[in-house]
Formats: sequence, C-alpha cells, structure tokens
Amino acid sequence: MAYAKALEKLTGVEVGKLLPIPDMSNKKFDEARKFEEQGLHTKMYRCSIDDYKLLGEIWNGPHPEDGQPLVVIDGIPEGVPYPDFPAEPQLGAPFADPEMFNDVAKKSSAAQIPSRFRLSGSDRSAMCRCS
Repeated sequence: MAYAKALEKLTGVEVGKLLPIPDMSNKKFDEARKFEEQGLHTKMYRCSIDDYKLLGEIWNGPHPEDGQPLVVIDGIPEGVPYPDFPAEPQLGAPFADPEMFNDVAKKSSAAQIPSRFRLSGSDRSAMCRCS
C-alpha cells in the first residue's frame, strides 16, 4: 500500500484505477488481526530523523481500507527485552573453535573415504610428478 500511496502522491494518478492491483488486504490473514486492532497498519516508523525526511508528505491522510489517519512516528517501535542467550563458539576464523575442527577432521579422515575414491601410492606420485 505504501508504494501505491507514494505513486499517487507523486503523480496525482489514482493507481488503483490505472492498474489492476490485486486485493492485498491484511484482513484476509488471521495473524494480522491483532496488529490491525492495535492500529499498527496505520503507523510508519522512521528510525532516524535524518533519513526519509519527506516520508510524512507521502504517508498521511486516511487509510484506504478503514479511513483511520496514517501517522509517521519518529523513532523505533517499542519492542521486547533482548533474550539472554548462552555464548556460542565462534564458527569462523580467526577465533574458530578447536573442538569443531577436530570433530570435522575425524569425520573427514581417510578411514571414512570409500576405497574407490582413495588414491593409491602410485596414483599419488603420478599426480605430484612435474615432468
């Protein structure tokens, strides 16, 4: 809806009359009901007042479905506390977990490789010969 509203504001053309826009109403989704009841579908958050300075020129007026006023809010929405997860080992260099490397080395050792894929001594020396 925000894109169509922006096009309408910028061009003056009613996009819904110009293009066949599918019905994308949130009312079709039970999961969205509680958020619409809170009026969140009318709010556009601007996380930085330095960015999107002209947002209020587009996101204003009545919501096209229910007529509620559209509002731009400076700042981030109120959230939930951050979870306190236990520390996890680093999986990438330079702080890789030595236990992880040992586990991978054990699982990929030559004993695990099927014999049809192993190189014999003569095959190995032929591959390394530079002549």
